[in-house]
Amino acid sequence: MQQGELRALREVLNDLLEGDALRHEAAPKIALADSMQLRAWIKSLIGGASPRQLFAEG
Repeated sequence: MQQGELRALREVLNDLLEGDALRHEAAPKIALADSMQLRAWIKSLIGGASPRQLFAEG
């Protein structure tokens, strides 16, 4: 069940990043994230954060 939840959260996050150039750079982080981190990123993106704010190194 947990694997299904992780897959669903990753799909939602990837959908939110659709068309963003940073999507491919974020992919490794997304693949390793747990459900709490994935939910936090999703909430941040929905709340207006940019993908660069969440995933850019620096």
